[in-house]
Formats: sequence, C-alpha cells, structure tokens
Amino acid sequence: LGDGTTKGRPTPKQIGTGYAAVATFTHTVALKDDGSLWAWGGNLLGQLGDGTTSNSRLPKKIGTGYSAVAAGYFHTVALKSDGSLWAWGHNAYGQLGDGSTEDSLVPKLIDTGYSAIAAGSLHTVALKPDGSLWSWGSNVDGQLGDGTTSASLVPKRIGGGYSAGAAGSLHTVALKSDGSLWTWGFNLGGQLGDGSTTDRHVPTRIGAGYAAIAAGGTHSVFLRFDGSLWAAGLNSNGQLGDGTTAERHVPRQIGAGYAAAAVGRGSSGSHTVALKWDGSLWAWGLNGTGQLGDGTTADSLVPKQ
Repeated sequence: LGDGTTKGRPTPKQIGTGYAAVATFTHTVALKDDGSLWAWGGNLLGQLGDGTTSNSRLPKKIGTGYSAVAAGYFHTVALKSDGSLWAWGHNAYGQLGDGSTEDSLVPKLIDTGYSAIAAGSLHTVALKPDGSLWSWGSNVDGQLGDGTTSASLVPKRIGGGYSAGAAGSLHTVALKSDGSLWTWGFNLGGQLGDGSTTDRHVPTRIGAGYAAIAAGGTHSVFLRFDGSLWAAGLNSNGQLGDGTTAERHVPRQIGAGYAAAAVGRGSSGSHTVALKWDGSLWAWGLNGTGQLGDGTTADSLVPKQ
C-alpha cells in the first residue's frame, strides 16, 4: 500500500499526490505527472527496479521520462515517452523480452517503437503505433497467441489492426481498431468468453462494439461504447458482479454508465473496480483483505459504491 506499514486497510488511504497512473500485482508501480516512476511493496525478484531485492514500505523513485507502466507477478514493464520499452524483475520464462532468462534488478532496455503495454503473471503484451500486437514470456496455456505453447524470450508479432491489449494471469484480451474483441490463452473458468472452457492458442473473435478491456486472474471485463459493462469467467467470489457465484462462459452485462474498469489478479479469486461517467467508484468480488475499500472484509456479489 505504500503507507509505511504492513497493516491492511479496508478503506482508501491517501499515499501521495501528483500521480497519473498505477499498476499492481505483488508490488505497486506508479507514474507521476512529471514522468517519474515510483515503486513499492514486494521485491523478492527485483520487481521494484531499485537494484535490490529488499521490500519497500514507501514509494521509491526508480527513474524519469516514463509514460506508461504495467506490473506482472514478479516483473515490471514500462514505456518511456520516446517509445522505448524497459523491463525488470523475474525473467525465468523470458517475460522481460531481452532474449535471456536472467532476472534484472534494474530497468533494462528491451526494444523501441511501442505505444502501450500490459503484463500478465509470466508474460508480457505490447502494442506498436502501427497496430501490431507483440507478446513474449510464458506460453504454457497459449497466452502468447502464436499458435504454440512454447515460451518466447523475445517479442513475437501476433497480428495487426489492434488498438489495445490486456494480460490476465494466464490469458490475453485484445481490441482491434474496429471494436472487435479477441481473446486467447487459459480458459478453465470461461474467461475468454467464447462459450467454452477450452484453452485457445490463437486470437479468437468474441464480438464487436467494445471500447475497453481488463483481464484478471480468471475473469475478464469488457466495456462497450455505450457504457455498458460486461464480464466473463470464474465467479467464485462474485468478481463478475452479477449477483451470483456462477461462472460465465460468455460475456454477461453487469451494468451501465461505466467509463473504465480494472481487475484484481490471482489464482484463487479476485475483484473488480470500475469508474462511472459521473466519477463514482464501484467495486465488487473478493474482499478478504479489504480490497473493495468499503470498510469491511466481506465479499460483494454486486457492484458497491
């Protein structure tokens, strides 16, 4: 949480000011308006990028000139304003994309010419300005989308025409510029939304009319252009927000009036957070450690303001 303690918080607590973007997994990384990158939390495999493997209870400045950041299980990926891609932390499956399996305790230049990034548990997805989508790292469930289950130690082109990508723990979700939704990878809970529980090793078209995406441990959330929010996948903790704990193998509408959504990740359950156009914040799903921010530790099966 970055508040200097290891005490759980069931309600929001301000950590600092001047931040523009944030990403979390076993650690937290955040970008300030001035382009400086800050990190805190777990650092077992160097995911903070400060040159050590010591955890940090407070935000620690990592560098400057950054424009985007994504957090994997034990690795971090970031973009600089010049389009250069940097990565650090755990690399046993090639998730850093530097052609090796050696961990890095500091940011390492991987490549140039990127415009967006996403990090899964053990894989990474990145978008180039020309709409080409690239992925690398672990691929045991087909999450790279290249038609194989072989890991890739360097960025591998998956296809073109994309406008966004999101990496779940073991699956990937992407949007094309025409609003079509595509998914691939692990699908045991139906998180791919294709009506099955069969893993997909190549991008599979789910539907059209989508504007934004988010991917969690075992569920996915999709936002349509009309502001309606849809979800698919495992629902054991109510993370889909449909009032049940039944998993859904096709996208199911949760509500309307949404502008953005983000999801928690993990193998045993997760939660969802979404922002409405009126600025109100809603959350649902797993809440055992207060991650919904409602002052309790009780799960919620429906969106809660």
